Amino acid sequence: MIRMIQAVLPDMRKNKSGTILNICCGPALFSLPFLIPQTLSKIGIIALSEGLQAELRHEGIDCFSVLVDGCLSESFNDNLVCADLPEVTETYEIASKKVLNKLKHSIYKLEPTEENRQRIVYDIINTFNMNNQTRMGQVIINKNNDPIVRELIEKRIELKNKWLERIGMEV
Repeated sequence: MIRMIQAVLPDMRKNKSGTILNICCGPALFSLPFLIPQTLSKIGIIALSEGLQAELRHEGIDCFSVLVDGCLSESFNDNLVCADLPEVTETYEIASKKVLNKLKHSIYKLEPTEENRQRIVYDIINTFNMNNQTRMGQVIINKNNDPIVRELIEKRIELKNKWLERIGMEV
């Protein structure tokens, strides 16, 4: 993701325009037990997009992230809970598989069909085509209209803005 951004950014800066869209799915607002590397990468996408938006908006470049809630990616499998070291895997195997099975069960209920995946693609395209003034820095695509994820993001943004105000910084 970073290398792609580095590849396109010089032309965007030269043209004083462009949009960078980063997509992540699954938990991107907090870390889950036994899935720390997976959730760390998702949280990193949000942080990357947020930082770039603040750095680049004055150059006419927009950056935002789309969080697809309840979408199963191909990397979501039993290998997520396997460690490189066998003794670590053995120590955590039972507990980690329980967490993974709960997540799989929940996600499969939310996003089982190809039709739902196609709707997600249309939602991402529509989000990309929105005016950047009307779009939040993080957009949630949530097929069940579950307000919890939206509330988490809105509260996170509210708290971040209060923290920035406290230190006298505006982004």
